[in-house]
Amino acid sequence: AIEEDHFINCKGMSNGQLKAIAKGGIQIPRKCYIYEWFRQEGSEWIMIKSRDGDLAKGLHDALYKIKITDANGISKESDPFHLVEPEALKVALHASPAKCSGSNTGNVSAIITGGSPPYHMEWNTGAANTTTLENILAGNYHIWVTDTRACQAEATIAVTTPRPIELRDLVIKEPSCYQSSDGYIRFNTAGGTPPYRYEWSYLISENTHMIWDQGSNMPRANGLHAGTYTLLLTDAEGCTLERTFD
Repeated sequence: AIEEDHFINCKGMSNGQLKAIAKGGIQIPRKCYIYEWFRQEGSEWIMIKSRDGDLAKGLHDALYKIKITDANGISKESDPFHLVEPEALKVALHASPAKCSGSNTGNVSAIITGGSPPYHMEWNTGAANTTTLENILAGNYHIWVTDTRACQAEATIAVTTPRPIELRDLVIKEPSCYQSSDGYIRFNTAGGTPPYRYEWSYLISENTHMIWDQGSNMPRANGLHAGTYTLLLTDAEGCTLERTFD
């Protein structure tokens, strides 16, 4: 019979070992038996060399059998034994972007397959033995995974972030006459995550604002008289930009 003496550590390696178990017959002095190892290649069985007789070393994933002969020349073949290598150890990363520019709202998760569990994980952040990183800034994140047989895999992923919300092509028109209300503020919005919501308020006294536009989707305010106006711009992710115009 054949039994596994040492597993194949990682996919593609040739470090497996098999041991032959023999009993009975007439043993050969100092040798016990003659051992002949074979590996299946296609439809043929190819003899492989073994300096250790009952122990075959440096084996890869394949079918093996052994022929054992005693002192009387009587031989016995074992049933085929499949020495199996593990599936390739792999790690795949998935990233969720940070919601707002400069915020620590990004996430990374790892999916580990193959190899031989349990796994040990290390991240370039210093975190260990976790498949998720939460509430992180934009940047590059790297994971190293080692399984119980010392096989390794690694991966890198970038957590992105939207560009900061900006007001571009800003045009401010002052009222043409005293107490007239033909002024306006107009601009284009960039960055963040569209669509945007614009809420305008008007300073009517110190520290008191009156909201006069509850949430337009247009980047402009028309019909303005002289005064102080505040814009609260909110994007689809809830990121905000506040700007005051005097």
